[in-house]
Amino acid sequence: MSIIIASIILSFLIGVSSSACPYNTLEGPDGRCYGFFPYGFHHNKSEYVCKEYFDGHLASIHDEKLNEFVRSTAQDVFPDAERFWIGGKRENGDDKGWSWTDRSSFDYMNWKNGRPTNEESDSGAVMDTSTGKWSNLRKEVDLPYVCQVNARIYHPF
Repeated sequence: MSIIIASIILSFLIGVSSSACPYNTLEGPDGRCYGFFPYGFHHNKSEYVCKEYFDGHLASIHDEKLNEFVRSTAQDVFPDAERFWIGGKRENGDDKGWSWTDRSSFDYMNWKNGRPTNEESDSGAVMDTSTGKWSNLRKEVDLPYVCQVNARIYHPF
């Protein structure tokens, strides 16, 4: 009998736990949380901040709906910025092409015509704030950036 009561209580507690985005982040259409940071860092430093302070990565974009969410929110948060960092990267000597900093599949692309170029082999992906199109840029340039983090699970006890 006590096992049944314990199971009911555990089911109730699990059922009332919820997830929420960390402070200063917004839930995206994919259920992940996104932080929009208007102060500028270079690509590698932006990724470092996302990992060390938010346990996340620069945003990886996997469909048009998410691309538009990130673009439109960034336009509101940093209206003076023409572009900002997302998580696409190409390393020196990497003949495999582009990858995401979170190592997820590079399964969606929204490159601007003529991009990416091969001129910058060590480059990161930037999104145009007005169009949502991507281009590549030397990683040393300081720009606003978008972090992607997982929602936190909260329990009521």
